[in-house]
Amino acid sequence: MQTARSTNDTLLKQVWEPLLTPIEAADLLRIHPKTALRLARSHGIPAIRLGKHWRFRACDLRSWADSQIQPCVEPNELSE
Repeated sequence: MQTARSTNDTLLKQVWEPLLTPIEAADLLRIHPKTALRLARSHGIPAIRLGKHWRFRACDLRSWADSQIQPCVEPNELSE
């Protein structure tokens, strides 16, 4: 019986990660907390609204940041 509960607890920990506050999310993205809130309100970054509080998942923020990266263009590719 203990094994089944331990397996369920492990699966739950893998699925749910702690939610970040705007200050923690801003620190992760290296932006000001007010900028993080402004982007959350305008749907610029992925966020969850719980009542009047905004929360963020680190994995969503990392995926969003990765999607914002523009590919580098080599200087010799520009002349062709």
